[in-house]
Amino acid sequence: MDYNKRRGGVFSLVLLISALLFQSSTTIASTKNEKMVASQLSKIERTFDRLQKATDSAVVGVPLTERELKRTQGYLDNILRYKSRIEKIDPTYDLNEITSRYDSFITFFENKKKEPAGKPAAKVAATPAQKTDAKTVNKKVGSGSGAAPKALSAGQAKILQGQVDKFESNLTRLEKIVDASIVGVPLTDKEIKNSDNYFKRISGYIKKIKNMDPSYNLDELIARKESFESYLDHKKQEPASTAAEEIKSIYTTLASIEKGARFRARPQFSSDTDVTKTSYYFLSSTFVTAKQKDPNYDYSQIIERFQPHARAFVEVTGRLLPHMPGSDAEVRALAALEPAIKLSRWLRNAMWESGDGTMPAAEKAKLDQYLATAEKELKAAKSAAPEYYKPQQAQNSIEALKYFSVASTRNEFESYDKQDTACQKAIVGKVAFSNETLGIECSEKDFISAYELGQPLNIRAGFANSAVNEYIKMRNHEKTLGVPGSIEIKVVYELDGKKVFSFSPRSFISTQPYIYVGLQTKYFPQTNLDYYQGFRDIVLKMVDENIRKATFGIKIYAHNSHQEVDPQLTQGPLLAQGQIPIDASTKAAKQFILKGQVGVPDPGPLHGRFAKNAQRAMQRSEIPFDVLHMTSSEATVVKNGLGLPLKIVMAGVVASKHEDNTCSSYVQWFKQTYTGGGNYSAGLSLDKKEITRTVPCIAVEQYL
Repeated sequence: MDYNKRRGGVFSLVLLISALLFQSSTTIASTKNEKMVASQLSKIERTFDRLQKATDSAVVGVPLTERELKRTQGYLDNILRYKSRIEKIDPTYDLNEITSRYDSFITFFENKKKEPAGKPAAKVAATPAQKTDAKTVNKKVGSGSGAAPKALSAGQAKILQGQVDKFESNLTRLEKIVDASIVGVPLTDKEIKNSDNYFKRISGYIKKIKNMDPSYNLDELIARKESFESYLDHKKQEPASTAAEEIKSIYTTLASIEKGARFRARPQFSSDTDVTKTSYYFLSSTFVTAKQKDPNYDYSQIIERFQPHARAFVEVTGRLLPHMPGSDAEVRALAALEPAIKLSRWLRNAMWESGDGTMPAAEKAKLDQYLATAEKELKAAKSAAPEYYKPQQAQNSIEALKYFSVASTRNEFESYDKQDTACQKAIVGKVAFSNETLGIECSEKDFISAYELGQPLNIRAGFANSAVNEYIKMRNHEKTLGVPGSIEIKVVYELDGKKVFSFSPRSFISTQPYIYVGLQTKYFPQTNLDYYQGFRDIVLKMVDENIRKATFGIKIYAHNSHQEVDPQLTQGPLLAQGQIPIDASTKAAKQFILKGQVGVPDPGPLHGRFAKNAQRAMQRSEIPFDVLHMTSSEATVVKNGLGLPLKIVMAGVVASKHEDNTCSSYVQWFKQTYTGGGNYSAGLSLDKKEITRTVPCIAVEQYL
């Protein structure tokens, strides 16, 4: 198969489509205006936020200072200027909501100016509630411990709250330093200097607060401060790893990978990607170097966080990363396969030009030696590698080249691996469905004729012959570009007879006369992710279009994917087809869509206790979300190889509704780091993040 030409063709098509999309100058102008309007709206929103903060900080009965009045008037003037710009750019733009919000702030500040000291200002309904008065401040949770509260004036209450806010703000800064710290990597001089300054400021705030109100309860804040103090003191004494530089680089790269993964369901690469140029490969290579420099370092947290992303990389590319078992054998296999592919291309041209279809014996022996080495090393790699490693592209290439060598004197293949089992004979030309796994020795009693959404679904198709042979028969054995190397199967998913999704599965071998599909509806299936993702499209379409019952159909064709073949010859014969009714109307199906593996689960037992700290951790990392549910039934202590505690972890589900009206969710783990002496850090910080997936928006909206 000429992969370079295939990629080149796809790239050319993308360029052509892009050129057509941007031909219209009207569209360009319209897009430019939209961006200009969006820019002004963003400025208006930021200014409204500043005005909101000004109203929130206002205290009943305390007049605004000259500085506050001047600042708020400036904000109001800016909003009028931004509105004027929008009116010039797009006179039809609806500014009624902005005008209404502007008027509400005008009303509030005009009333505030007229308000006598000690008397409450009139409020408009659109303005959020003001800060509580002095009496309420003294009654709030945490302001007393049974004794009568100290009476403070409105001005004193405002100053007191300001000191508490500054205390919290500096704790948050310390928490960020703790979150960013790495075992075995010393704190930077800047981090040490900043943390010392934060502690010094906090001591000043504590003193001022106690002087103003000795009964004010600072226990929780002081506990957090002491926790950070203990951790950072321990951190300063911690010996540095000999691989500190590499370890820091690993965590930096890992954070970048995790941040990118929050916005897409799968890694942005394919089986044709040059894996050595990806951040995944860089991280893995750096990891190998770090282990060589410091073999005694505890890398368990790195492995744990990187594992879901490394797995996704392997599943998409079919390639191992350098730190994985079997990687060395895979490198040797590919080193043998590369010259075999180059030799086969030369031989194909030479054989076609000679017209007799013969292959020189010496060249055939050389090709066979390359293939024997590649096959041996790839087998060793698979034996050592994780079970989800499926080097299908390399296996396909080896199989195709082996058949090319055997069939070098004729333009056809033989059915070398046809399996005439009872199951195979029962489903030739058909697609069978089951709630059970359908292996080679499957039984017809396991087949189902109707499917309830939410139940496990497994699919198996049977072919009378290989896709290559069927295609060659269709062409009456005429020589055709793409035969045999570019002959694939194409699977089409339909809903009520209309195409929804199509793909060429990675698990296909050109001479294999059957296809096994595992559509597991469990949370993140272990194998056959291509099929699962396609089936999710079926589910999401049913949800989006409110389809309660429908017929799910599958058609499987032979397909010629060669870039230069006549377009009329790309579609091969139909190999198998089948359909089954899907019922999404049952109570169990609805629960599956809303709260099950396809939806967003309800909060778990730990939610009430840890949700607030989890939200803080997300906000510190500036990660947007709409729903956050702590779903773990209990917290788990993670220990190193010596049995010493490292952290406590718990899982949550993070869900968001995006501007394009799509919705997604992912599992985010949170942690409390062990600080010694049986203690763990206060609050929560982010731990590993799992793969993002698309979910029905109704599953997110049910909690909004």
